[in-house]
Amino acid sequence: MKNPILAAREKLGLSVKEMALMTKTVEVTVRTNENGDSVKITPKILNFLVDQGFDKEQLLKDYEAYKAWKIEEISKKMAQNR
Repeated sequence: MKNPILAAREKLGLSVKEMALMTKTVEVTVRTNENGDSVKITPKILNFLVDQGFDKEQLLKDYEAYKAWKIEEISKKMAQNR
């Protein structure tokens, strides 16, 4: 499953550095969102993507689904190591 923030950045043709510049954040913030390590999508990133035509509610829904998928993958890995 692909993270919706990563998919959106790639669709816009932006590098991580460019996305950070456009969202007035830092590269670590973009990567944290793309890895699903942030509890929620950082507001500056979310607002930028909405301004670019992405659907806010769909991004939020897809991000939660990505995080749930990631948790499931980690749980499977843990179960294999028991």
